Amino acid sequence: MMFSNLVPQLMRIVDICIRPIFWVFAVVLGVLILNVGFNHGEDMYTLYFTQSHSIIELLTSPYLGQTGTPAYRPVVVLIQKLLLETFNYHFIPVRAFFVIGFGIFMWQLNTLLRSFNISQTARYTSLLYVLSATYLFSPKITIGYTGGVLLLIIFTALFQYACRTELSTKDLVIMTGLTIFAPFCMETGVLCYVITGITLLKHRRWEFFIPLLVGFGSYFMFRAHILDAITATRRFPRASGFWFQHLEPEELEALFEGKSGLPYYIYTSLAQVLSLFTSQPAFGQFTLTPNFPLKLFRVFLSPLSTLVLIVAFRHSFRKHPWPWLLSGAIILSNTVLSFSYARPRIMMLSAVCYAILLGISLHTVWIEPVKHWVKLISLVVIFGWVVHYGNISIRMASIIQFITNAYTTTSTLEAPKNEIYQHVRQHYFLRL
Repeated sequence: MMFSNLVPQLMRIVDICIRPIFWVFAVVLGVLILNVGFNHGEDMYTLYFTQSHSIIELLTSPYLGQTGTPAYRPVVVLIQKLLLETFNYHFIPVRAFFVIGFGIFMWQLNTLLRSFNISQTARYTSLLYVLSATYLFSPKITIGYTGGVLLLIIFTALFQYACRTELSTKDLVIMTGLTIFAPFCMETGVLCYVITGITLLKHRRWEFFIPLLVGFGSYFMFRAHILDAITATRRFPRASGFWFQHLEPEELEALFEGKSGLPYYIYTSLAQVLSLFTSQPAFGQFTLTPNFPLKLFRVFLSPLSTLVLIVAFRHSFRKHPWPWLLSGAIILSNTVLSFSYARPRIMMLSAVCYAILLGISLHTVWIEPVKHWVKLISLVVIFGWVVHYGNISIRMASIIQFITNAYTTTSTLEAPKNEIYQHVRQHYFLRL
C-alpha cells in the first residue's frame, strides 16, 4: 500500500520539477559549450587551412588539415570560412552558431512531441536524453560540428512534415529540397532520402521521385568526379572496436589480410545498433574504460530506457504508428550505413528517433493504468537521465580546463604539426 501511494506522489513531483530542471541544464550546457576553446586536433587545423586556402582549394582538398572536416561536406566548409573570417577568427561566434543551432533543434523536437499530445514530463525527459546523448554531440565540440547541427535541424523538420496527415504540393517541394541539400552538410544526410521517400510513397506523389532520384545520383556524382581525390577509400578507413579490442586501420588490414571483411562489417553494424539501445559496445568495443563511472551508469540506464519502449510498444504503436514506422526505417538504414567503422555520431539520426520513441513510450507509461513497477522504472529512467546529464556537465567542465591548460603548457607537437600549432597558438588562442 505504501509503495502504491509513493509512486503517484513521486510522479506529481516530477511533473512539477521536470521543466525547470531541463531549462537550468540547457543553459548550463550552452555556457559550457561557449567556453570550450580550440582543441589540438580538428579546430587547430581548420583555423590554419581556412585562413591559408581559398574556398575552391578547401572544397577540393581531402581534408581541412590532416584530421579536420572532410571537404565533401561543402556546406560546412562555406559556413566555417564565412564565420571565421567575418569575426576575425574568434571562436565564440562559431560556438554560438552551434549553441543556437542545437537550441533550434531542441525546440523543433519539443514541438514535434507536442503535436503528438505528449505530456510535459515525457517531452522533457526526451530532451534531457538528447542533452546527455553522445550520439548527438561530444563534449569536445569542434568547429566541424556545424554540419551535424544543420543536419539535425533538417532531419527534425522532415520528420515533422512526414507525421502530418495531409501534405500540400508546397510541403513536398520543401521536403524534397531539404532532402537533396542534407548530405552536403554531413554524409549521413543521405538518410533523409529514406524519410522523404517513405512519405512520398504514403501520399502516392510519384512525380516527386524524379527530382529525388536526380538529387541522390547527383550527390554521389559530385563526390566521385568533382571531389575525386577523396573518394578512394580503404577497406578499413578508421580505427574501430572489434569485440573486446580497439584496432587501428593497419591492425584491421593485418587481421583480415587475404580474407573477406564481411564478418567485421556485420559485427560493426550490429554493434552500432546495439549500442544505441544498450550503450555497449562503445565505438564497437565492449569496454567500460575510460570514463568508467559514466559508462557503467549508462550500462544500466540505457537498457532501462529501452525496457520502457518495449513495455509500452503495443499501446504506443497503436496510437502513434507513423513515428514508430519512420523511426524503425531510419534506425535500420542507419545501421546498414555504419558498416565500415563504429562511432557514436554515425547513429546521430537514429538517436533522434530513439528520443522521439522514448517520449511516446514514457507518455504511455505515465498516463495509462499500468502496473506500479512499470511506472517506477519510468521514474528511475527520468532520474537517471538527470544524473547522467550532471556527469556529462562535469566531464565537459574538466575538458574545458584541460584544453585551456594544454594550450598554455604544451610547447611542441610532432614535427610536421608544430609549425601549424605555434601559428594557431600565437594568433588565435587569446581571441575570446
